[in-house]
Amino acid sequence: MRKYPSAKEVAKLTKRGRYAVGHNVYLQVSEWGTRSWIFRYRVGGAARHMGLGPYDLLTLAEARERGYQERRKLLAGIDPLTEKRTQSSAKSCSRPRKPKRSRNAPQLISLRTRVVGRVAPRVSSGSKALTDTSTPKLATCPSRVWTWRPC
Repeated sequence: MRKYPSAKEVAKLTKRGRYAVGHNVYLQVSEWGTRSWIFRYRVGGAARHMGLGPYDLLTLAEARERGYQERRKLLAGIDPLTEKRTQSSAKSCSRPRKPKRSRNAPQLISLRTRVVGRVAPRVSSGSKALTDTSTPKLATCPSRVWTWRPC
């Protein structure tokens, strides 16, 4: 049976790399010295890595417990990373967002007016253009497609 490091041994790990601590949980030490807990697993032959949290906020026991919970999800046929992403996207969709205001809105408005000034709308009804088609013909044609083309 494999012996995993204790909390004291994990605290001494500062060299860059990934260190197994149990239940598919690894301590990841980056090149900048930041440490975080990750859960590594395979789905369909592809390796997946899911962040569990920073080293400072989770103890070794908590990280192992989370890894154990994620392994239980895998046994139930649930991909933990996909589930985490759907939950986070549901959270972001539920809260109202403040609309972003473009910093260069005046430039965009002037660009739009310059472009529209050089482009004329054209309605195509089959092979005939708007100028070739009479008004009654347009009223009977429900599938008009608007296209833009230069004059």
